[in-house]
Amino acid sequence: MSEGEDPGLSLPTIVSETVAAVPERWREKLTKFLAHFVGSKMPAVAGQVADHADTLAARSLIRQELAKAAAAKAIQNPELVDRTLHRLCGDLFEQRENIESIAVLAAEEILHNDTPPNDDDVSSDWRRKFSNFAGDVSDPDMQRIWAKILAGEFLTPGSFSFRTLRIVSEMGSDVAETFSKISDLRFAGNVIWTEGEEWNSGRKLADLKALEDWGLIHEVAGQISRPMKKNNNRYVIWGDIYAGVIFSTEGPPSIDIPIVSYTASGIELIRLLPDNDEIAVISQICNTLKSKVPDSNLALIGQKSTRGITSSVAAPFTFLWGDQSVLDEALKS
Repeated sequence: MSEGEDPGLSLPTIVSETVAAVPERWREKLTKFLAHFVGSKMPAVAGQVADHADTLAARSLIRQELAKAAAAKAIQNPELVDRTLHRLCGDLFEQRENIESIAVLAAEEILHNDTPPNDDDVSSDWRRKFSNFAGDVSDPDMQRIWAKILAGEFLTPGSFSFRTLRIVSEMGSDVAETFSKISDLRFAGNVIWTEGEEWNSGRKLADLKALEDWGLIHEVAGQISRPMKKNNNRYVIWGDIYAGVIFSTEGPPSIDIPIVSYTASGIELIRLLPDNDEIAVISQICNTLKSKVPDSNLALIGQKSTRGITSSVAAPFTFLWGDQSVLDEALKS
């Protein structure tokens, strides 16, 4: 136990074993955080104090009234009370098991994260809502999603809204899989590229409509377009890390890229996904647009920087068509 750690706080063994592997500078904060969800084992001294506190008049009165109510029901229908207690205990144990499984997975997520948590605390309202929703989740795939949410909220409180928690609580693993699959075509942070007739019918349109119904993307009908204006005989497709450039002297003043945008909850859930292959997405967009700029003899992808697009030994330009000699000529003009 590190210096300053609460000696009276002890997580369930299955959780504490994973937390023990977390860097020591985060361990105390994570222990206290997870204890809100899974509870902690109470030392004998603390238990004696709690028993003594139960003799206070107010607590004694509450317990007496509860006992009277339970006894009255038991007299009327003892078998019903027995079944109720059996069901109640079963539900509570199952919920505790679910929460502890999610807590272990969350600790594993945090263990593999290099970013330290910020100093803010997670609100008690958020903790209660999370526990109420996550306690009913037994599907392993969905538990992993809830663990990512819990880990993300620990690292950056306020990352996931109540609305997002509610959406995920009603979501099945099939919807999560669809969201992940469609999001492989995201770029520039919060939009999905939807070029092609296949997005107007069939499976892809059905997937988009499903995500719209779940409140993860905005209305699909009448998909919007992002204009890509020509500047200095160049069209630029901006991503988060990379950008694509198509050189053209005779192309139209602007080319529209059809997109669908995420809702606020969709943007929050993107954070749970692994980084997609942005170069591959931008390459697909450029290759699709080539037919609209038939005179183009050069297109490339490079890293974004404060100066625009750069090339380095570690991250050289990716030429989609044309080569370095064509680029050198284009830069002269």
